[in-house]
Amino acid sequence: MTWRMTVWKPVPLLLLLCSVSVRSATYYVDYETGSDANAGTKKTSPWKRAPGMPGASGTVARAHLNPGDTVILKRGVTWPAAALPLHPMFSGESGNPITFSSVAGWGTGEHAVLDAECRAERCIDFSRYDGTFPHLVFEGLHLKDATGSGYENKQGEHHVVRNCRVTGAGGYSGLRSLCAHTLFENNVISGCLFLEGGYGLSMSYGDHSIARGNEISNCRKGLRFDNGLDHGVMERNYIHDLEPGDVRYAVTYRSSSCGTIRYNVVDIRGYGTSGTAIIAWGGNKSGLTAHTIYNNTLIGAGSGVGVADAWGAFEGWQIHNNICYRLGQGIVIGGSKTGHVLTNNLFWDCQTDIGGGASKAVSGSIHADPRFPGAALRTLADFAPCAGSPAIDAGIVFDSYHNGVNTDIGTTRVPAGRAPDVGAIESEAGRRIGPPRQLVLE
Repeated sequence: MTWRMTVWKPVPLLLLLCSVSVRSATYYVDYETGSDANAGTKKTSPWKRAPGMPGASGTVARAHLNPGDTVILKRGVTWPAAALPLHPMFSGESGNPITFSSVAGWGTGEHAVLDAECRAERCIDFSRYDGTFPHLVFEGLHLKDATGSGYENKQGEHHVVRNCRVTGAGGYSGLRSLCAHTLFENNVISGCLFLEGGYGLSMSYGDHSIARGNEISNCRKGLRFDNGLDHGVMERNYIHDLEPGDVRYAVTYRSSSCGTIRYNVVDIRGYGTSGTAIIAWGGNKSGLTAHTIYNNTLIGAGSGVGVADAWGAFEGWQIHNNICYRLGQGIVIGGSKTGHVLTNNLFWDCQTDIGGGASKAVSGSIHADPRFPGAALRTLADFAPCAGSPAIDAGIVFDSYHNGVNTDIGTTRVPAGRAPDVGAIESEAGRRIGPPRQLVLE
């Protein structure tokens, strides 16, 4: 019998591991006191520029951001046009994005400021088609005075712009995305006055994008979803004090299907004697399925239109639980398309409640004063129904959004009573209502 000796050799520990966990890094940036030669990993040794900013050198120029990394810009500090646009060519991962933000406790105020000084075209720029950079988050930033859009994206899906302020954008819109799965959330946007654009925010091409909780004012127009952006959601936005421009549309849904527009307050009194709160048309796309439009509060000055598909491009509108207040026409659907259902909408002081030649199934319409508490209607609280309002508990449960977990445009869960209220604000004692807040980032 022959005996064979087996010799066991040591195996490197690395080969025994199934996976290696890489710890995410946090970097700090301060244009006033930082240096690109610093390590950037402590508040006491910050970088001057963030990776992706023009003029970056030293450690910053060599830095590579990985999924889960965070770059924190100091609040109250301004990055001038010479340091813009920010164009970070890095990619995060699903559930593990790369984040550029400011945080409470470092600096002053609510934002770090990217000031294009009316010289740089964009503050954050992904418009170059020179790569794909998905899963990026930008929050707690003030995007100021760009000659184009404050933020523009053609290069990455799953971008989030949240809790930012955008002022003075001179291009098509304050925030603009042409990629899918974009989220614009809780931003405050004003002063976008380009005559042939001037949207607070716009999204095109990218399906399943969301505009949520934004406040848009002193712009030519509010929100636009365009060019085949299907299954988009506009919810809980406050649009007001708009300025007249080439056309007067506060919310536009063009050449796109299956959109959801809910719990928005859209005030078009700034347009004067004309204008439309929510408008849709087909453009060059056929076979369009219409949108679900419910629990919105639409305000006019005795003229204008609440909801319009005047060209009759869409099949199957679902329009429920909306308030149309002091408008020339409440809801207008033209053309010969069919399948339109209008239920439990409230009309008050409109010259025409429902118009257009399309066949419509209409039921439960309410013709009564919603009894808003504030005659001036200048804040969101002014659009909440008072006790005894015919809007209270007068809506229908339309879809799973009315599940007692989701909220109205404020913080009240819907429904608060036995049924949803009509309009964008649910009546509830002790509710807290105000414009979309700049959330504190911990």
